Amino acid sequence: MKLLDCTIRDGGYYNLWDFNESTVTNYLRDINSLPIDYIEIGYRSLPEDEYLGEYFYLPKSRIKKISSLTTKNLVFILNEKNTRIEDLEELIGGLQEHIQMVRIAIDPNNLSRSLKLVSEIKNYGYEVAVNVMYLSKWDLSDSIFIDGIRNLDKSGADVFYLVDSYGGIYPDDLSDIISEIKKLTNVPLGFHGHNNLELALINTITAIKEGVEFIDSTIMGMGRGAGNLKTELLLTYLSKSLNLKVNFDSLGKLVEEFQVLMDQYHWGTNLPYMISGISNLPQKQVMEWITDKTYSYTSITNALISHQENQRTFPDFISTDYQFKQSIIVGGGPSAEKNVDYIKKLIEINPDTVIIFASSRFSDLYKEISTPKFFILVGEEGKRTTYSKEFCKDNDHVAIVPRGPRAIKSYIPCIINEINIYELENSIFDKELIDNQTAMALDLSNQISKSIFLIGYDGFSGKDINPKQHRHSILNYHLFDIFQNRTNLVLKSLTQTKYSNIKIESIYSILTNA
Repeated sequence: MKLLDCTIRDGGYYNLWDFNESTVTNYLRDINSLPIDYIEIGYRSLPEDEYLGEYFYLPKSRIKKISSLTTKNLVFILNEKNTRIEDLEELIGGLQEHIQMVRIAIDPNNLSRSLKLVSEIKNYGYEVAVNVMYLSKWDLSDSIFIDGIRNLDKSGADVFYLVDSYGGIYPDDLSDIISEIKKLTNVPLGFHGHNNLELALINTITAIKEGVEFIDSTIMGMGRGAGNLKTELLLTYLSKSLNLKVNFDSLGKLVEEFQVLMDQYHWGTNLPYMISGISNLPQKQVMEWITDKTYSYTSITNALISHQENQRTFPDFISTDYQFKQSIIVGGGPSAEKNVDYIKKLIEINPDTVIIFASSRFSDLYKEISTPKFFILVGEEGKRTTYSKEFCKDNDHVAIVPRGPRAIKSYIPCIINEINIYELENSIFDKELIDNQTAMALDLSNQISKSIFLIGYDGFSGKDINPKQHRHSILNYHLFDIFQNRTNLVLKSLTQTKYSNIKIESIYSILTNA
């Protein structure tokens, strides 16, 4: 049996594969003293449109550096859906001295087509592991899938991994599947378990008893969504059950090293992950909902239980009913809090102004400003507003929710009169941005005003920026570019901003005589 630790690769879903060099160096130092046979150090990937870090692309210089620091067999993984035979020289060429195994993440529907890719990688001289995902949804009556498994031997594959992507497999079902797979192929089997239902350990023990030869785990279970089988738990179990010699001093240091990341990213299972696991629902969407503080566990849970999107219940927004000379879009940055009094003076000078809250974080501070206010309400955003009950019937407050059907229900606070809730027709941005608050605010502003100011879009920078802030920053850059290119309007920030693609018109210069 071989043990493979894939902390750097699977854990990268939480930090965009941006691990500190010291973390990786210490990881390699301590894992050298443990009975781990392979370590998977990330992806090799072609360029993508979003920011992804060093261990998603694994520059050759980084691979060589890692190779010099460890005695273990090194592995990286390719995503089959984005990899073609003509890409292989760029992705895997010239690394045979440092990399022992290449793994390929494969949708079961694509197993048959992937076998040519497997054979080509094998020709480069690597061990090749075929990681077939979504184990709990495999259809072993599908003749095409079965043919793919039968042809694994011919492809030269060294390992056939059963990947429990949803964390939804049960031990008895796993035993049955392994038994059936062994009738179809002689390729050694591997198991990669996720922990949505906290079954990763018992499933792994089951796999070992059924003769599976490769086992995956990660330090402290760091991995996508609910995470994986914990390496320290696996080694502790094997030290007792198989008398495996484990250096617990090194193992303890590894756990201490990754506790810092655990405190920052809080991976592990929870109610939404449990529901998604038992229902075989994708981890990607659930993870995005959980890491985006807009949505509460209750909202996510309700969305998962229903297994269907909330239907439209509100009328379409009619822009001709609301027209203003200018709009001020309020974000969640500190400048929106600092400059409330100046915004009030600005509106006194230009009363034909509407305030649009892309973020309701500081909206309570604006309640004394006498001008119409629009609230972009996605998920739990409305709970950030705590206006007193006298505002419940204020017709100057309008709620804008994403056009239905909505994946997650929008919370409507009491400040919004029942008749002032509308769904916005997305006219500028692509469909995948239909429920992005800034995109909705920009779209609304374009429909109801002639010029647009921003405040509270300060941006992020510096060494303390976290991955979520980084993602928001990249996305906002993208939104501002799309908006200005498609509308020919110029966005202006009223305060200092780190977004270089929007202009600054200082609110203080506008109010010199105020």
